[in-house]
Amino acid sequence: MLFHLGSAAAGRSMYRDQHIGAALEYAKGSINLLKPVIVGFNLNGAPTPLELPVWQATAALAFKVFGTWFGWANLVSLLFLFSALYPLFKVAERFGAAGCGWWAVLLFLAQPSVVIDAGAASPDGEALAAAVWFMFFASRLWEEPRFKWGLLTALAGALAAVSKLPFFMAAGLGCLFMTAAHYRRQWRVWVGLGAPALAIGAAFFAWTVYTERAYRAAELPLVDLRLGGSEAGSWYFGGLKYRLSLTAWAGGGYHMLVYQFGSWALAGVFLLGLGRPASRLGRWWVLGGVATCLLFFHLVFHHGHYWVMFAPAIALVCAPVAVAVEAALAALGPGRLAAGRCVLAGALALSTVQGCLGMNCAMNFDSYPYEMANVIRRHTSPGDKLLIEGGGWGGKLLILSNRKGLSVWDTRLLEDQQTRARLRALGFTKLVMVSETPMLTAIRRSRNPNPVPRQTYRPAMTPVVANWPTVIQNEDILIKDWPSPSSGAQ
Repeated sequence: MLFHLGSAAAGRSMYRDQHIGAALEYAKGSINLLKPVIVGFNLNGAPTPLELPVWQATAALAFKVFGTWFGWANLVSLLFLFSALYPLFKVAERFGAAGCGWWAVLLFLAQPSVVIDAGAASPDGEALAAAVWFMFFASRLWEEPRFKWGLLTALAGALAAVSKLPFFMAAGLGCLFMTAAHYRRQWRVWVGLGAPALAIGAAFFAWTVYTERAYRAAELPLVDLRLGGSEAGSWYFGGLKYRLSLTAWAGGGYHMLVYQFGSWALAGVFLLGLGRPASRLGRWWVLGGVATCLLFFHLVFHHGHYWVMFAPAIALVCAPVAVAVEAALAALGPGRLAAGRCVLAGALALSTVQGCLGMNCAMNFDSYPYEMANVIRRHTSPGDKLLIEGGGWGGKLLILSNRKGLSVWDTRLLEDQQTRARLRALGFTKLVMVSETPMLTAIRRSRNPNPVPRQTYRPAMTPVVANWPTVIQNEDILIKDWPSPSSGAQ
């Protein structure tokens, strides 16, 4: 909590632009869960519901009451995250050895992905909490298949599924595997879990039908998110070439080792825990996560924040090992136990810091986006509408500069005269193109023995904009005026 709120107080809140932008848009007017808007994502401002925007709506309420300091959005994420600690504790105590509850909570909170991603201003903490609550309620159905537990399982599972499907799928498959392994002969358990599963499936189906309709209404979307669109298949699942890429698998292994464990030594603790009877629920949950990764291959392997879905399962697997170590220290006497606990706490803290550094958390303190936003503010007016390349998937530079516009990958759409004329008629007045931050270039160079060039805006330029009037141009940013119809350059 101190890390995220301190970062926000320093003006460097950790957030994902597509989500905080939707919250800011909600804060300006009414909150409609069916109509979240990603800043700059499409031309006509059509809703882009990536998930049921519960987090965005909650953050917007905080903005309306306390102001638009981004730290309020971080606090909302942290509150959602902390709500998961009670069910995690209870599940660990019920299926693990005595004392596993507190260790599971500690090992959960110490994972770098939880520290960074679950506390960031985004729905990750909310979706993760919903998945943990789902597992808590579903596990009660193994012992007492009653209506109230079925209803609560359905509600928590539906929220998790429409928040981030992979988070729910990891928990849901873990629940299925656990049921098949240990309760397969108890038909009342299958019935008790089957009814919520149907309800969750129906809720997700209804949400998918709605989102498909909403996506069809978007004009010039940055990404075609329709399931039948040209980009959705590769975006969510990845093609065969990507699935067979050694680079993708190496990246996935790095994410798991660094984002979840921080120190590779803790990966050994995880491996030791896999063989313990007290970790059986965690084992099946981990297997559910692996199956989810294989299905949503590109979505998970390309986006590091999805690996946080393993965090509760890893905590449940590691907790019995920690309890056994603590018991061994206790047998040596109170002094040895106290010293051992201090060593364990120190090692855990260092592994968390190591993992956070490995997650490139320093990128959050990069001044480059803020400098580019300042340049945009100086060379544009509040009334300008910007066509912006390199401004962030969710309109980051539009948000930071307080400007309106449309995000694009390049200027190829301007090669079409009708599109140019339409954008001009809609009031677009500036073209902005931004190179990647030098810090990201340096990070990529540190991991690659071959020369890695900086990704600048120049390859994204097409001939049609070459003669447009230039406002400012350097290696970092290019701003051009939209030519008037009479100039002949439009």
